[in-house]
Amino acid sequence: QKTESGGYDVLMAAIKVDVVEKLAEPLRELKCHTGTVDVCPIAAYNWLKHTGEFGEGGECVALVDMGASTTDIVIERDNQFRFNRSLHLGGNDITSTIGSAFNMSFAEAEKTKRERGFAPTGDPQRDGKGGWAV
Repeated sequence: QKTESGGYDVLMAAIKVDVVEKLAEPLRELKCHTGTVDVCPIAAYNWLKHTGEFGEGGECVALVDMGASTTDIVIERDNQFRFNRSLHLGGNDITSTIGSAFNMSFAEAEKTKRERGFAPTGDPQRDGKGGWAV
């Protein structure tokens, strides 16, 4: 996008060509053409921007996408992309921590996380042992 000062916002990312080629191979076999390749968190951000579902009027907004092994964060402020970071921490790490704290198998901890998951408040009376486990 063109900025108010007449410049352009630019984000550069690097990925090995052979990785992109490997991922695009099934599309070529179906005779499909790839026009743009985008990294996952930025692709989600761009889609939400395109649909108008990402913040309003200059708010500071974060897109947080937690997967099994990583969590991606994209931040926008004043209608401008500001920050992107991928953390090597995901849902499996939370499951493992719950399993360790409550002496459960991974499968039991995953079930517990999905059924009773919560965001700790920092209040030990409210959160109980789950507050410090997560």
